[in-house]
Amino acid sequence: MKIPPSDMLRKVPWHILVFAFSMYVIIFGLHNIGLTNLLISLVNPLIHNGMLNASLLMGGVMTSLSIFFNNHPALMIGTMTLTEMPLDPLTLRISYLASVIGSDIGALLLPIGTLASLIWFHLLRKHRVKITWDDYLKVTMIVIPPTLIFTLILLPLWVQWIY
Repeated sequence: MKIPPSDMLRKVPWHILVFAFSMYVIIFGLHNIGLTNLLISLVNPLIHNGMLNASLLMGGVMTSLSIFFNNHPALMIGTMTLTEMPLDPLTLRISYLASVIGSDIGALLLPIGTLASLIWFHLLRKHRVKITWDDYLKVTMIVIPPTLIFTLILLPLWVQWIY
C-alpha cells in the first residue's frame, strides 16, 4: 500500500489508547488492594441461591463495574473474582456468561462504559456531528435495562437446556 508507518502513528487516537491502558493498570491495582476479595465476600453467599440469582447478581455487578471502569477491565475483575470462588461447574458457567453479558450490554448505559462508544463519539465529533451525553442517555436508559434483564433471565434457562 506504500503508506509509511509514520502516517499511521500520526493518525492513531493516542488519548484513547492511553485511556484503555490506564484502565487496566487501575484494575490490577484495585485487585492488589483487595477489590476482588471484597467482591468474593459480598457475592459468594448470594450466588449459591440458584441459577437465576447467579445470573442476575453477576450481570448486575458487572454492569455496575463496567459503567465506572469500562467493560473489558470490569470483566477482568469479574473473571478474577469468579476464579477464586468455589462454584460448581454449571453455576460458574452461568456466572461467567452473565459477567460477559453485564459487562458488554450494561456498559452501554454510559458512553464511558465501552471503548467503542468513546471512539464513536470521537469520530462523530471529528466529522462535526454533535451527539450529547443527554441524547445518548435518553436512548440507552430506555433500551439497555430491559434488554439486559431479559437476557440475564433467559441465560440460566438456555445454559440448563444446553448442558
